[in-house]
Amino acid sequence: MVGQPHWGIVCRVVPYSKSRVSLVAPPPTTMIGALAYSLARMEKWPEVLMKENNQMSGAERIRGMIKSVHVKLNFSLMEHADIGRVFWYHYARKEAKFDAVALEKVYVFPLKKERIPLLEAIYIIDSDFAEKLLGEKWREKLEVAAWTISRIGQKESMITILDVKTSDSIGVFQKVDSEVTTSYYFPVDAASSIYSPSNDFLITHFVDPISTPYGDYGAAERIGFVIPYSRRESRPINLRVIISEKGVVIKAFNTTLISLRRWIFA
Repeated sequence: MVGQPHWGIVCRVVPYSKSRVSLVAPPPTTMIGALAYSLARMEKWPEVLMKENNQMSGAERIRGMIKSVHVKLNFSLMEHADIGRVFWYHYARKEAKFDAVALEKVYVFPLKKERIPLLEAIYIIDSDFAEKLLGEKWREKLEVAAWTISRIGQKESMITILDVKTSDSIGVFQKVDSEVTTSYYFPVDAASSIYSPSNDFLITHFVDPISTPYGDYGAAERIGFVIPYSRRESRPINLRVIISEKGVVIKAFNTTLISLRRWIFA
């Protein structure tokens, strides 16, 4: 899937303080949530699930269908926080108060010699789970759902989808210590060594998208992700990666992806 962000991305770090920081890239849970929202509208599913008297995101329905998610940032980015004044009235004390909060956003810009900024995403799907959930036409339904994604992250993070493709031609390789090159983000644990042509790349922490139920992320497990993006050069880069014993290599759409064995072979 390839999309054009209209201006940028807002994916808040959870939990958060008064000033709300945004992740520099949409995490796998956000990408799965965007797809799940489109499917929910198509299938007329309610947005909220109840499990053991707990409210869960509707994306929980498709968590078992997604084996792995991979995103490439095909743009330059800049974080910026708007400081705004918030007023509120304390009724019991009959007091009016105010405070200032910083709301961070990630603005995106086209790369040099490119016309528009692009966000690329690849979902690895469990076809058996998808057929059980969506029926025989699961592939067509997923394609339509991907085309109708209108935002990635919070409601102001609008995106226009430009291309959607599916493929059965996926190869999975488990050779430890093999060297591959990728420009899509991947879990830190899948690599034993990483080499960057610009001597820098980004590392952040996302909620585990496969093992964590989709609901309250306050106490959810986080895992490290490597984002192949150079702040020094303000552009995406290709990283040379040595695969660890926990990692696995996926070949899809003539692209090399890196994931965790426990996700792919669960």
